[in-house]
Amino acid sequence: MSKNPIIQKAKKEAYDMGYKNGLLTGKTLGQDAAINFIADRFDGLDKIPGIGPKLYKKIVHHFGIEYFKKVEVVKGGKQGKAKKTSGKVSETQTEGK
Repeated sequence: MSKNPIIQKAKKEAYDMGYKNGLLTGKTLGQDAAINFIADRFDGLDKIPGIGPKLYKKIVHHFGIEYFKKVEVVKGGKQGKAKKTSGKVSETQTEGK
C-alpha cells in the first residue's frame, strides 16, 4: 500500500463506493428472485382444485390485495424480472374467483 495519504484516501473511497454498489446490486437481484418465486407460486392459485372463491378471497385478504397485482414474469438469463402490467386487483375481481 502506498504511503501517500491522498492515494490511500482515494483507494478507500473507491473501495467503499464499489462495496455499496455491489451490496445494492445483490439486494436488488435477491428481491427480484423473491418476487418471481412468489409470483410463480400465486400464478393460477384460483385454478387449483379445492381452492374456491371463498378460500381464494381469504388468501387474497390475508396477504393483502397489493400483493395480487397482475404481473408479467419475464424470464431471461439467470434472473427473471417481474414487471407490473396493470393496477391493483379490485374487490369485484377477487370476489368472483
